[in-house]
Amino acid sequence: MVKRLFYTGCATVVLSTGAAFAMKEPPPPPKVEMCQHPGNPSQKAVSISQKHVNSRKAKGDIEGPCPPPGSAKIDMCQSPGRPSQKTITVSQKHINSRKAKGAIEGACPASPWK
Repeated sequence: MVKRLFYTGCATVVLSTGAAFAMKEPPPPPKVEMCQHPGNPSQKAVSISQKHVNSRKAKGDIEGPCPPPGSAKIDMCQSPGRPSQKTITVSQKHINSRKAKGAIEGACPASPWK
């Protein structure tokens, strides 16, 4: 016979005639591997919870392992499709801000204006 049912926030505990039974909560979500300060000498790999990924990306961190030294820069096309388009080399930490301004990854396509 069940006497009382308590919810403790972590587990549900059922008190019966002299015995207590605890039901396990589901495991926490897996961690995400990110590179903190990519392209800098202080770069390091960190494992964080999924809920913090967007705030880390906003700070310039990238998802996945850290790039090897010397490969921390990529080519991007600034102002694609416009007469002023040009290919620029950008460090990993500035990729997201350049994309927000309309840049695309890779070299610019041939321009019909030149």
